[in-house]
Amino acid sequence: MQGTNWADRKCHFCESEKLEIMQVFNNSFVQCNHCGARGPIAENMELAVECWNVRGNYGELLSTRINEKAI
Repeated sequence: MQGTNWADRKCHFCESEKLEIMQVFNNSFVQCNHCGARGPIAENMELAVECWNVRGNYGELLSTRINEKAI
């Protein structure tokens, strides 16, 4: 989260503050390292954060995955 302005620093699902911007090749997304919730894939880190923050208006943008370690 360093160097990026986070308006919403908690996970929308579990309220954890363990958020991280993940980068895969030229794409980025925000992921909660507690529950596994992920934001949409974006072209850069700033857009990934913006998409994460507008999740309240566009609920379909976020997807969740089962955290297999918790099972």
